[in-house]
Amino acid sequence: MSKLTRRSVSTEVFSLCKDVLNSKSLPPLRALLNSLLFSVKGDQGGPNDRSFFGYFARRQECQLLGFVLVDQSRSEIATRNVPPVPELSPPERALIRRAQASIERLNRSCARALIALGVPFEVVNPYSKRQYAVPKERPLALVSSKALDRVALAFESHSALRCLQELELPVQTVYEQKFGPDWPMVLAGQVAAITDEIYQAGALKAPDGLGRTVLGLSTRSEVGRLTAFVCSLVCIRASIATVDQLVYQALLGDRLISIDKSNMVATPQLTSHMAGNGLSISVQPDERLVPLEPPAIVFLDITAKHLNLNTPAQIEFFNFRGDRDWGDLIRVEVRTLNEDLNPFSPLVSNFLTRSA
Repeated sequence: MSKLTRRSVSTEVFSLCKDVLNSKSLPPLRALLNSLLFSVKGDQGGPNDRSFFGYFARRQECQLLGFVLVDQSRSEIATRNVPPVPELSPPERALIRRAQASIERLNRSCARALIALGVPFEVVNPYSKRQYAVPKERPLALVSSKALDRVALAFESHSALRCLQELELPVQTVYEQKFGPDWPMVLAGQVAAITDEIYQAGALKAPDGLGRTVLGLSTRSEVGRLTAFVCSLVCIRASIATVDQLVYQALLGDRLISIDKSNMVATPQLTSHMAGNGLSISVQPDERLVPLEPPAIVFLDITAKHLNLNTPAQIEFFNFRGDRDWGDLIRVEVRTLNEDLNPFSPLVSNFLTRSA
């Protein structure tokens, strides 16, 4: 077996997405997802309209898993006095579950080096809070084993993993002493809580509580090391979530939506803070911008006197409104992604700088 060359997380994940686009398994899966997401002209609201399934799946904001969750909770949804959710046929159900099994395998590959450090996978699993049975079906052949190995190797160079390695924290020993045998659940809860707090504050600022917790801490103290440890896990979990979103978008379309001078109303300002780098952008709507709802990934191509950005970013807020001067406008708030596909990169670089 030839030795793999380590490349950045973003490089390997975009390469993996190309593999997905070239997969023989993609056409039937994409056709099924499109039939569940979009109404056929003339069928809206009719007996053959299946888009109500996709409506509920999108509201889950967990990519392909949303379809699995809706399928397993059809009877519960039916009690809410809403139109019935279409039922999947056994082959359709198997196709979606096999695709989700492929995503689960990818996520474990991303966390391979972290697991080797003694951190349970569920701590950084973006879907850990969801109530569902992990599909046991054979994973759909969307990506090769070699592609998974390349992604796993790339995650070994993730800056948050480097921070964890520098801390040399005996994870199980420290957490088991503090929280007992349920320590993995406690740690997963801490990581999820900080993640939720960051997203609730929005892309343009860091939550106040995070600043009070992190600023001034030294990684030489136990509190500082534990905080750096949890923040690093937050970043790795966020990167894996970004991978899931990019693969999901590859299942639906061939390229990322671009926000650039062709659709921007004005050059935005970049706001940098402890939890990331955010922008508020107003764009003129067109058909290409339909899938802009969170947590979609877009590509920013902005060249101006005070700002030069060529980077992927994730949408965290979307609003459509009319404007007398400019006509209809879409305003989005986005957070940029670095080479680790980490939306919270300043959070971990903050500790790396101090421990250098």
